[in-house]
Amino acid sequence: MRIIAGLILLGLSLTVSTAFAGDVFDGTKPLLCASIEAVDCEPGEPCERGIPGIMGAPQFMRIDFAKSEIAGPLTTTKIRSIDKDENQIILQG
Repeated sequence: MRIIAGLILLGLSLTVSTAFAGDVFDGTKPLLCASIEAVDCEPGEPCERGIPGIMGAPQFMRIDFAKSEIAGPLTTTKIRSIDKDENQIILQG
């Protein structure tokens, strides 16, 4: 469970390129994202980084902005905050 929390704490720091954000993404359509790196963090301890599949994190996640949730194959969580600018979107849940 720490892995999932760490992956989400990583904010699912989704960096959307300016071209992608301007042309296709406007926050109204769900996204399918592939995780590249998982981060497992505990308060007061160093974070561990690794490959999501090896660390028990999902390889693919659906992000539904209308429902304000992130869904993997086993777990769904609410998005608590969204911070967006012209270069990136940071989700925390």
